[in-house]
Amino acid sequence: MACVLVNGFPEWEVEKVIDSRINACNKREYRVLWRDWPVETASWEVAENLENAPLKVKEYWVSAPFSDSAKGTRDCAAEGMKSRAQELQAAATSPRKRRRLVPLAQKQAMASSS
Repeated sequence: MACVLVNGFPEWEVEKVIDSRINACNKREYRVLWRDWPVETASWEVAENLENAPLKVKEYWVSAPFSDSAKGTRDCAAEGMKSRAQELQAAATSPRKRRRLVPLAQKQAMASSS
């Protein structure tokens, strides 16, 4: 995974910026593909989160200057939430929880015994 330490904090490398929008707080957000991560993990990041990837932002605007999406529906409270990069970091360092599958017959037996 393309993670480096910047000022002592882990930072993921931007592969490509693929879209932009203005959120409900009137802030610019970019849809980011992360290097070495699947496309499904692409996330919306406020412009400030991409300060270390100015060339990727510039490449986006050169290749797609009019692809600005409609105003986002994310509310201002979401600004205080973890960025997708932080979520990916947590997911990469913590064990995955899996749902235990129980056969239908066993579920029915458990339900009838209670």
